[in-house]
Amino acid sequence: MDAPITEARIRQALVAVAYIIATYGETEYVALLERLEAELERYREGRDPVSRARAILQAHADTVT
Repeated sequence: MDAPITEARIRQALVAVAYIIATYGETEYVALLERLEAELERYREGRDPVSRARAILQAHADTVT
C-alpha cells in the first residue's frame, strides 16, 4: 500500500539523500536532491496543478504583452 505524500515524508527523503551525498560524496544523487527540494517547495506552497497552470499562463502572458 502506498502512503500519502506529506511534507514530513518529503523532508525525510530530502534528509536521507543529503546524508548520502554529504557522507559518501555520491554526486549522482544531486538531481534527486534538487527534485526533492522543488517538491518540498511546491508542497509548502499548497498549490494544486490547476493553480500552477494558471500561474504559468499568466507569466507567459506577461512576457508576450
